[in-house]
Amino acid sequence: MLCIIFTKKKLLAGVKTDGTQLLTIDGKTHINYDSRSPHTVLKESLSQILTAYESFTGDRAEFPAPCSLAFPVDMNDYSKEKVYEVIDEWADSKIELIHSDNLVVSYLHGLRDQPAINGDNFLVLEAVDDYLNLCYSLKKENAEPQDVQTLGRDALFTDESFEFYPFKDFGRSAGTENVLNELLSEFTAAGLSVDVKGQTDLAIQLLNPGADYTFNVSKNTDTVSLEAEIKLTEDRYFELLTVNKEKLSDRLRDEALNEKQVKKVILLGDFLRNKALQAYLEQDLNMNGKLYRPGDFSSDEDYFAIMRGLAFRSAQVQEAEKIRMEAEARKREEEELRRQEEERRRLEEEKRRKISAELKIKEERELLLEEIRAKCTDPDQKETYEDMFISRGASLGIPDVVIKWNISEVLSSIELEKEFSEVGESTASVLPEEVEETVAEVQVAEAVVVEEEVAAEEVAEEEIPVEEPVAEEVVAELEEELVTEPEVSAVAEEVVVEEPVAEEAVVEAPVAEVVDEKVVEEVAEEVVEELPVVALPEPEIVAPVAEKKTAPQPELVGVAASVETKDTGKKTEKEMVKEAVVAAPVSNGSVKLEKPENRDFLKELKTAKMSLNDLFLIKGALKDSEFSTKKVTLYADHEPKVVKVLSSKEVSNPQKVSQFLKLYDKELTYYMEMSELGVAKEGLYYFRDYIERTTLKEHIGKMGLDKKVNVEDLNSSDLKFILQIFREVRELAVPHADLTDENILVVSKRKWNLQKNVEIKFVGFTSADVSHDEMIAQTHKIFGKLLGEEFYRDFREKFQL
Repeated sequence: MLCIIFTKKKLLAGVKTDGTQLLTIDGKTHINYDSRSPHTVLKESLSQILTAYESFTGDRAEFPAPCSLAFPVDMNDYSKEKVYEVIDEWADSKIELIHSDNLVVSYLHGLRDQPAINGDNFLVLEAVDDYLNLCYSLKKENAEPQDVQTLGRDALFTDESFEFYPFKDFGRSAGTENVLNELLSEFTAAGLSVDVKGQTDLAIQLLNPGADYTFNVSKNTDTVSLEAEIKLTEDRYFELLTVNKEKLSDRLRDEALNEKQVKKVILLGDFLRNKALQAYLEQDLNMNGKLYRPGDFSSDEDYFAIMRGLAFRSAQVQEAEKIRMEAEARKREEEELRRQEEERRRLEEEKRRKISAELKIKEERELLLEEIRAKCTDPDQKETYEDMFISRGASLGIPDVVIKWNISEVLSSIELEKEFSEVGESTASVLPEEVEETVAEVQVAEAVVVEEEVAAEEVAEEEIPVEEPVAEEVVAELEEELVTEPEVSAVAEEVVVEEPVAEEAVVEAPVAEVVDEKVVEEVAEEVVEELPVVALPEPEIVAPVAEKKTAPQPELVGVAASVETKDTGKKTEKEMVKEAVVAAPVSNGSVKLEKPENRDFLKELKTAKMSLNDLFLIKGALKDSEFSTKKVTLYADHEPKVVKVLSSKEVSNPQKVSQFLKLYDKELTYYMEMSELGVAKEGLYYFRDYIERTTLKEHIGKMGLDKKVNVEDLNSSDLKFILQIFREVRELAVPHADLTDENILVVSKRKWNLQKNVEIKFVGFTSADVSHDEMIAQTHKIFGKLLGEEFYRDFREKFQL
């Protein structure tokens, strides 16, 4: 792990492997900024840092090198982003940025193995650079530890929060200036006026004072050369160096520490290692036993602890990212398996419906032919029979020539039997007895021949593929049935030849061998509508309907009603919901599936059988000033949703219904996806996706905006965020009459690719209308409440808002 540490004045780089070591660049373990910006120093030194990293790690070197950054607690976002840009130029091939944090948080995690670091809340006095930062690290209540919320540059752990307060008039800078002023006063009192060069010499000596705290000044002219020396006692030097330390008392007194439940005050930085300050903290402020410095840490040891903390947190981020990626991979795999299963079921259902429809059509055709044989008894009524049966045959896809042929065959058989009977009677009356015996023998022989021919025809019928289709052959026939008119005629001719079979053969056709009996029963239970036989020219199919039964009507939008068949009852409503709720109509905001004003909601409510509990797993109620609103999970896909409900009592109130429909139209315009209006036992409802919520109030707290007291403390990111809120409100196409700091949501767009952005979402719409000017005025009130009225008034005056 490569660790790069930024302070206000210098840059350090180190490596954390089995041990911890600062890297040496040009013979130094740190690089001074010398009036340059941190990102400029990094850009000029990064090549040397990577070379030193590779040289130190040798065969263990990883490329791209995993890298973590530590920043001063009050470094602004602009400076951080400029550093990230430098890192991004080396990304992929040389550096992989894992994590960044501030010096204090990294230091605390670097001390996690210390026995004394076992409390929940800590106060850290950090004086690494010019002045002191007083920093709180506080544990959140009822939070699971080490739950990574956001991965990447600024990994935020949900079990802790961080606060800091700068003391710019206390620290090395203010103390050094105080000592310099004291020295100048002493020299002046001794009669020596110190010029600019002399003051510069003294300032340089103060950066690294000698062990005896002696300071020298020389002054040379053309005629005079003077040397002066002032020696301070150690107590006097540190007393001057820790000027303004009394200002810490308000934050360090017992009452303030107990309020934050702070047990330990941890010291970070060389400046805090002096007797005067230690005596003040322990004696004057009575903090003996609360102060903690692990061992006798030197400056380098402090940086080692920071690097250990960076490595520890980076390992957590990497593990969390690995878990997240594995979870996403599992989810994608499950989604693919689910999709494949749904497709398999759909194809299977489609195949079963086609087979079922074909079987029913064949059965109805046979029944019609049986009826023709039974009812066509009078040859003089041939045209009447044709008028009666041709239209019915057409509805079953039987060409009229087939119907006419069957009627002709039946009537012809009747006439032939009649003629045969008449001829038989006349012959019996004129032939002698021996002739009658001969005729009888001939008739018996002819009957045997006829029986043999009928038997041969029956065998032929059993062998014809058309009469013995298996399930696969039926499907193949359906796929090949798109034929031209001549082909249809040809099929008709074949039917004419093959259709007249013996009645006994028709009755005993091997239907059981065509499709498995269990499959036929299942198909008969589940079929909802009859399908036409595609092979014939687009017939209109009229399915038989059970007497005094009507098709069930759907009681819920997008949910199929129960289906009645001859042999079975109804599917359970919950089964119908789980199968059909996925297909519930969803609007994208531009098309409405059904106009609400054309629906009789009271009538639908009276016949409603479904409950919201059949559709959703209800998680709890959400705050709403107008209608009942619940957070739920959809049974169909287990996704979180928000459901709006107009209760069954309110459906009879036209004004309430009008308000509910108006709110529905508003949200339909704003949200990307929403369901159509539905009716359940509880009343009228619709649902949309649930937005994972970080409220405006919470986000401002995380940014630390509510802690800033002067407009000058605002950085560019703060201003950009505030203006983004106003821009989103101005561009909001839907009137929002109930804007609050709870229903303006901030969605983080920071991802693993280290890009940073936020998106603004709105919830809590009502049916009331409001102008854009009123929404802007309400937004000003929200910011005044969150940032403080006086502070926000100064902000508006400065930026003319």
